[in-house]
Amino acid sequence: MTPRASPLAVSLSCSPLSLPAEYFTQRLKINSMTAEITQYEQAKPGFEPAINRKDTNVALHQCQAIFNGALDAMLIADDLGNYVDANPAAYELLGLKRSELLGRNISDFAEPSFDVPKVWQIFLEEGRLTGEFRLLRPDGTVRETEFAATANILPHFHLAVLHDITGRKQAEAKIATLNAELEQRVRERTEELQRANETLRREIAERERAEAAYRASETKLRAIMDNVAAAILNLRIWPNREWDYGYYSSSCERIFGYSVEEMRADKTLWLSRVLPEDVETVIMPAFEEVFAERTTTLEFRFQHKDGTWRWICETLISQRDWAEDCWIVTVVATDISDRKQLELALKESQLKYKTLFEILPIGISITDKVGNLIEANPSSEALLGISKAEHATRKYDAPEWQIVRPDGTPMPASEFASVRALTENRVVENVEMGIIKPKGEITWISVTAAPIPLPSYGVAIAYIDITDRKRTMSALQESEQRFRTLADFTYDWEYWKAPDGTLIYMSPSCERITGYRVDEFLNDANLLEAIVHPEDRATVVEHLHEQVTTHQVHAMDFRIINKDGHIRWIAHVCQPVYSDGGNWLGQRASNRDISDRKWMEEALRESQQKYQTLFEILPMGISITDREGRLLEANPASENILGMSVAERLEVGSISPKRQIIRPDGTPMPRSEFTSTIALTENRTIENFEAELVKPDGQITWLSAVAAPIPLPNYGAVVAYTDITERKLSEAALQQAKEAAEVANRTKSEFLANMSHELRT
Repeated sequence: MTPRASPLAVSLSCSPLSLPAEYFTQRLKINSMTAEITQYEQAKPGFEPAINRKDTNVALHQCQAIFNGALDAMLIADDLGNYVDANPAAYELLGLKRSELLGRNISDFAEPSFDVPKVWQIFLEEGRLTGEFRLLRPDGTVRETEFAATANILPHFHLAVLHDITGRKQAEAKIATLNAELEQRVRERTEELQRANETLRREIAERERAEAAYRASETKLRAIMDNVAAAILNLRIWPNREWDYGYYSSSCERIFGYSVEEMRADKTLWLSRVLPEDVETVIMPAFEEVFAERTTTLEFRFQHKDGTWRWICETLISQRDWAEDCWIVTVVATDISDRKQLELALKESQLKYKTLFEILPIGISITDKVGNLIEANPSSEALLGISKAEHATRKYDAPEWQIVRPDGTPMPASEFASVRALTENRVVENVEMGIIKPKGEITWISVTAAPIPLPSYGVAIAYIDITDRKRTMSALQESEQRFRTLADFTYDWEYWKAPDGTLIYMSPSCERITGYRVDEFLNDANLLEAIVHPEDRATVVEHLHEQVTTHQVHAMDFRIINKDGHIRWIAHVCQPVYSDGGNWLGQRASNRDISDRKWMEEALRESQQKYQTLFEILPMGISITDREGRLLEANPASENILGMSVAERLEVGSISPKRQIIRPDGTPMPRSEFTSTIALTENRTIENFEAELVKPDGQITWLSAVAAPIPLPNYGAVVAYTDITERKLSEAALQQAKEAAEVANRTKSEFLANMSHELRT
């Protein structure tokens, strides 16, 4: 065989790649050796050249084209791992130009944790290496690649081919994420499925026993079929739509009124008793379903033998009998008259709902699942200030709504009760907002919205006019704001116990009140009882155990010791939870931290005791009136000062002929000048008020009084007064002595003046 020139030698004979000098030196050596071998081969007798110069060039161009056109990155590195050549796919993969890539080292593109020298040495020793490589591009992005590397494709030059698998890796990561989510869902549902499987196994076992019993006795089966509520028939129907009865259960006579003998004697009897309208629209079309061997269900009206019309529901199961050229049809018929009556009652109920919807004084709007307003009652027109037609053209979050918050700032649509109910899929209650009507007036409404669990429906929105209430409560706005803030940031501790006493749910607010996390309660079944104060524990434990058996609503207050060792008072209310089907699902409890209230009650008791003690022992008289001036309370000292008992004063009222108030000038004082009256009418404190009191026994007592309005509902003023009679008598005696001294002084002065005059004369 004539030896052919080495393809490797040929491929290197005229490369257009820009490689370092050592690379070209190696290629020149190989070219020289190739030429010598070629000359030696040609000198042999019978030599026929395997490839000519022209073919060589073609092969070179083909190799170069494959190298440059390859979709995978191809790179050539020297012994130090520096790149000396690469194809366009490599530039694209690395995100570099040719001039930027050549001369760079493999380690420039490896992760810091990747031991390049160690792997490179293994590669040079073994000659081949494959695997996956995370490639760090200069722009900071990462590419996942598969590589295959061959050492010394030329002496000291090594080829690596990289295939970009970033997309696949991302897909694998996505799949892994989805698998993890699926596994999580599987874990979450495992317990429920296990319970369902156990139930299913029991049902299957029961069904198998029932089936075995049925197979054991055909007579028993027939007896059961004859006594079931549904009528069961077996017919043979021919293509001409005639039929013969086979099996005819005894229930048929109860439903249709006719015996099997009557039916078989007159094959037209049954069809003649069907309402003619239903024969054409229901019975006749059903033959096509039978002939097509499709199970079908019919509802039609049938005249019972007793003359009453009954609604009948029949399910037909058909199977072709080719041998007899007929269809074997099993019919299960039930009397659905009661259901139809219920449907009629439903229609009546819907009519009642519609009537109620129209006449309710509360505004009601209904949206579809995307928020378009599709229904509104008349009351909504008055409340919202727009017509029903305009109402229907808007969405629940349309910009045309001019809504303000209770503080007067614009309310964005995201805060609307309807928007929140639809987006959060929950009931949103008692959201207050102001609607600015076309004329500029504001109507304040309270809105409650709830999602409607029906296809194509969104939320139901109910709103009531609270404008009058807002006006009435404007004076209490600051207090109400403090209360609302407190309410918004007060969260009760809720939990749900299963029928077996285990905790199904514990709200996160338990940690705020008790200091213990949700998982601590769920993992420790005794923690709920353990944190109860020792003095209350027996009562609480008895209650917690009774929950499982009594199924009653119960409320109680007790103390707990939280995680920090502090005592907290809890207001506890629990009630049974039932499913839609009436099954008891356990007990739900709501626990509210009422420690502050308990401490305030204790402080109030102490304050009231202090007030009552002070009220009783004060030596000055104190009287408290209502806004009409009627006496409400008075202390014992007032009896001594005023000369009347509290009971007498309550009986005669504030004005009594037994008691008169005298002005300083001696004239009677009208009620309008009383300190309590002035304090109430002028809404200010009256001080240093002095007047004379004529007691029932005629004795006159001077009083010094102070009065002030009481800022509480149903209260008027408080009057405090002291007996200043002695002071007034002392002042009068002092005044008389002063006047006598002044008279004596004037007499003395006159006497001395006269004596002086006489001496001079």
